[in-house]
Amino acid sequence: MVMIEDAYEANYSYYGYGQQLIWKAINREYADQYRHVAGCTAKRLMRQSGIDGFQRERPKTVSARTEEFPDDRVEHQFAAPAPNCLWVADITYVPTQAG
Repeated sequence: MVMIEDAYEANYSYYGYGQQLIWKAINREYADQYRHVAGCTAKRLMRQSGIDGFQRERPKTVSARTEEFPDDRVEHQFAAPAPNCLWVADITYVPTQAG
């Protein structure tokens, strides 16, 4: 745990870097003293030491749709009472001259 805290305070405490960069710093700085430290070990030791790594914010999806949707004339009931009473097609896949 001392390795984690030393690497964090010496290099990354100002930036709040995450587990991956702390793990690389440990393997770089302590390569002559210790064997290779696994990334999951660095993550576990950071969690035990109370060191929070940098967390990127997930991108938010913003819908750009402002147009109105057409009326649902079928009302999601795709069963017709008799043949040729109800025809349903997806016109987004019909090729036209306009493209």
